[in-house]
Amino acid sequence: EMERVPAALLMAYVPGTKLADARDALTAGTHPTCASVTAANASITLCEDLGRLFLLDMVLGNADRLPCSELGWRGNPGNVLLGAQGSAFAGHVVAIDACVQRRPPAAKLEHEDEAVDRLAQLVLTNPGQRIVMPLLRDQILPGTVHKVVAASLLRTAKAAGASGGESVTIATAGDHRAGAMKSSISCPPRHPDIAAAFQRGMRGALERVVTLKGLLEMMYQRIDEWVTEFIMDMQR
Repeated sequence: EMERVPAALLMAYVPGTKLADARDALTAGTHPTCASVTAANASITLCEDLGRLFLLDMVLGNADRLPCSELGWRGNPGNVLLGAQGSAFAGHVVAIDACVQRRPPAAKLEHEDEAVDRLAQLVLTNPGQRIVMPLLRDQILPGTVHKVVAASLLRTAKAAGASGGESVTIATAGDHRAGAMKSSISCPPRHPDIAAAFQRGMRGALERVVTLKGLLEMMYQRIDEWVTEFIMDMQR
């Protein structure tokens, strides 16, 4: 690949593997005294990371990572990695090949903005099952995550739904008395609500975007001025 391009910019090396190939995404680094701690936490972390990435790509208009038919995104699973154990990105989703897409025609841009705004509001305000779960089940997870991991996440979500929508905690008083937990770490729910985790990730990313809104608008204005001046100079 490098032989066919005149120049390249290396921003950071991310040790890891494609999320679509990471079969052990929910099991790597299991805590020796409570296997469910890592499995449940990994499920939550994975879905929160995907929610943050989904919101980021909505802002950038980047269709080259997560698939979403409502936005016309075909997706590209090769641009979504899982950080390797022992690295700064361990256990987290890492997006690569980030870019701001070329500016489309005004009518198409307006249509895309409306679609993004509508879907974002539905995902952020809906309780989860009617909007978020179909989005995860039918599009994002199958098109991004290893099929074994996706199946595991959906099974836990189904189990949680069968329990009345509440997370199921497997650590009981009897477990503690029997010595199943030999540390102060408490087991989180075995069946995390992946829809809620995805929504939390999106909300967290949205809050951060809002804090950067002024900076982003200033950058856009300055870059637009520079490009306009460049074009005018070229036309003289």
